[in-house]
Amino acid sequence: MKAEGERARKAELDSRNAQLKQRELEKKLRGLETQVERAEQKVKQAERSAAAAASTSRPSIRRVPRDQLRHPPLGVWQSRSGGSQHLHVAPPTTNGEVVLAQELEKIGHGLVVLNATIAVGSQEREVDALVILPVGIFTVEQKDTALVGTLEVPTNGPPTVDGRVMDGGDHRGQARKESQLLATLAAADPAIDIGFVSPMLSYYGDVEIATEQSGTVIVRRTGALADLFGDYSRSRRQTIRRPTVIDLLERLEAPGLPWDDIGAAGFEDDLSSRTAEIDGDE
Repeated sequence: MKAEGERARKAELDSRNAQLKQRELEKKLRGLETQVERAEQKVKQAERSAAAAASTSRPSIRRVPRDQLRHPPLGVWQSRSGGSQHLHVAPPTTNGEVVLAQELEKIGHGLVVLNATIAVGSQEREVDALVILPVGIFTVEQKDTALVGTLEVPTNGPPTVDGRVMDGGDHRGQARKESQLLATLAAADPAIDIGFVSPMLSYYGDVEIATEQSGTVIVRRTGALADLFGDYSRSRRQTIRRPTVIDLLERLEAPGLPWDDIGAAGFEDDLSSRTAEIDGDE
């Protein structure tokens, strides 16, 4: 009996010692985990500090208060020497939007609607520029960047400049959304036949666009848009009729334009005689 009691006490003691050792191991493990977490926090803090130091070496792009940017009268069509008509629905909020408006004033024909909101049901997007040409319709999403280098805009995901990620998320997706909303809005009226709405991305800053940019979204520097639209106007068949323009403006709830002014902007009533060959997309 005495021997059995000794064995029982020894087994109990061994169990307690094992439990103590397990607790000590768990305590050490928690300590190691805490050290790892602290080390990771220090690394993240160092990365943030490095990024902040790098950003101070060049000016950042910020939204500019609207009352600090000069702009033409709002809600009034303005004619230009080439016959084009321009409507500012809302004032610009970035320097890039100012340059975009100035660049689009160079186009010879068509209508330009700036900073308009397109809403379909619960969905809405502000379109930096809606360009209505006799040869087609385009939505322009303007982006500003302080980064310097070669710009890559992937089919999905954020763009990069020499490997550095730009802010703003999926730029192509945003541009596609704007064109899709406009197409959906127009399609609600069977009389409005505008064809495919081409989405565009326009970049303002010290960047060069990579030559290979696949996808349906057209990517250009802001300062190159007037020449691009000029090329389109010379090489493509006219598809947008004057009555279509009137119906589309009404659908957009934009101020109307006199019949003659729309004609002076390059839109015709009958397109059957237009046989210009399509040179294809760029």
